[in-house]
Amino acid sequence: MSDSLPSTPAVRVWLGVATLGLALVGGASAQSPGPAAHPPARSVVAPQTGAPGESAGIRLMVFSLERKPVFEALTVVRPLLSVQGSVELDPNRNTIAVRDNLAALSRVATAIRAFDHENLPVRIDVSLIRAEIAKISPIPPDTGIEPDLLTRLRQLMRFETFSLLAHGEIASREGEAVAYEMAEGYRLNFELGSVADGKRIRLTGFRIVRALPGQPERELVRSVVNLGLEQPLILGLTRDEASDRALLLVLRYQSATPLVAGR
Repeated sequence: MSDSLPSTPAVRVWLGVATLGLALVGGASAQSPGPAAHPPARSVVAPQTGAPGESAGIRLMVFSLERKPVFEALTVVRPLLSVQGSVELDPNRNTIAVRDNLAALSRVATAIRAFDHENLPVRIDVSLIRAEIAKISPIPPDTGIEPDLLTRLRQLMRFETFSLLAHGEIASREGEAVAYEMAEGYRLNFELGSVADGKRIRLTGFRIVRALPGQPERELVRSVVNLGLEQPLILGLTRDEASDRALLLVLRYQSATPLVAGR
């Protein structure tokens, strides 16, 4: 496995969601700022008076978030706005100001209350797999990989054999930074974002590095990763598209503890 990646930092990277196929990924993405300590989440409604060109039905509601960063709240708020709606963020105070009609503001208020919860536990299943084109006959059997995942790998890829190098589970919480050591000197680093609708989570500052004894640490991947609930995401590293072997990292967001009703 020590020669499964090139000796230079130039590593071919591809990313795929097992149900959707493969796509190229780009370079680094900035991390969202983490949440700061603030007063309990609250909202204030004020009338809009005399704003030129605005409807008389438009109101202003300001939300102060206690636990979550306003940048992440933006993704929750935007789909709920009417065509008249607008949003302003104040990251220093961790507040979000929403201007819209009362119906839209009611939707936003409900969504913000659900969003600004205590950090939930998060579980992510991790598998490190070696994929190869067999050079001997008969082809060696696949080892250690669950049947459903193996079927998807065979459907997506041209490799003939798949061997599980390591398997484990990351147990963390929203907003926490994670460093996860894997086999053969590979390590994952990322920060967990907030769970969206119980179905999606973002890993910001996502990095794969390799640190072998007596050698300098090598960064192989830096990106932002979005995981859907129970949708395996496959990240592959190869020398080039024609390489006869690849290192596959499979991530599966399993679940977060559900919120208690009325919280």
